[in-house]
Amino acid sequence: MTDISFEPRWVSAPGDTILNALQRRLWSVEDLADQLDMPDPEVRRIVIGESEIGADLADQLAAILGGSADFWLTREQRYREGLRALGLDEIFQRMPIDQMVTFGWIRSLGHEWRDRVAACSAFFDVIDAEDWNARYGTAVEQKTKYRASDAFKPDEAAVSAWLRQAEIQADALPVAGWDPAAVHAVVPALRALSRQPDPEQFIPELQRLLGSAGVAAVVVRAPKGCPISGAAFRTRSGRATVVLSVRHLADDHFWFSLFHELGHLLLHDVQEPVLDDLDSPSEDSSEQEANDFASRTLANGVVSALSTTRSTEPTMRAVVAAASQAGIAPGIVVGQLQHAGIIGHHQFNRLKRRYRWDGVTLRTSRKP
Repeated sequence: MTDISFEPRWVSAPGDTILNALQRRLWSVEDLADQLDMPDPEVRRIVIGESEIGADLADQLAAILGGSADFWLTREQRYREGLRALGLDEIFQRMPIDQMVTFGWIRSLGHEWRDRVAACSAFFDVIDAEDWNARYGTAVEQKTKYRASDAFKPDEAAVSAWLRQAEIQADALPVAGWDPAAVHAVVPALRALSRQPDPEQFIPELQRLLGSAGVAAVVVRAPKGCPISGAAFRTRSGRATVVLSVRHLADDHFWFSLFHELGHLLLHDVQEPVLDDLDSPSEDSSEQEANDFASRTLANGVVSALSTTRSTEPTMRAVVAAASQAGIAPGIVVGQLQHAGIIGHHQFNRLKRRYRWDGVTLRTSRKP
């Protein structure tokens, strides 16, 4: 993580200045309470920063202890701003800052912790810790469905950053109003698009097709600690969104993940984020329904046909022919056959198209 530093992570309450002024006068807090005509406990709350200094109290302090009313109000304002910054920094210290900078999600930071607070506050569009927790913290923890493997649990901070970047990119796309019938209508074109080998060619077209049906589709590289394959959610503006991490950098996983997330949008009235690690089993019926939708809609019975029409396991030639007839990429058929246990996970992998990340741009790795 970026080394942010040496500026002390604390803020001084106006009460510190009050106590200094009392010490110079040899007064006690009780003496000040008498001068202010306020109960002792209330004055103590002001001194320790629990109670805020308003305009009337600022006038009184100026008259009794010196300084102007503006001085005391400014002192109070800076203290509260400092508390908000500290509260946010407790959260933002957990963020994958280095990768967020590398991926261009936030600007390069300086050497003070307040730089981290400013950059991350702008990125998440939050004003304090309560705001962040309402939008990302508690909401992600309690309302998000995780399907992560036992070996690699998701880091909530990394997942939140990934989701936020997906939201930013989704809101930047031209997207029509949500139309489930239109989503079903573009499915054949999406299936055919799977045969295009180059992500730089098929992703813009995928976004255009789904955008015309009311779905913002984005591909966002996941930072460390975010072992998520994809997600379906609605942005704060209400936009139906699917995001893919392309975790396995292979076309079978990419297209199955896409159709799985579309299944969630079409079948489950998604509002809060549904995040999926497609490598792990789930007892959640909605996950099985999304899986079934993806298998049925994407592979369209190809796997069943290959397994029932042959007495032996399919050959590579048969897989290519079946994929051609179905109008989808052969790697998708391979992935489905492997998932069904009809062939081993080591078989026919040369038919899968591979991708690689070049910064935050997904590119083709090699031809099959």
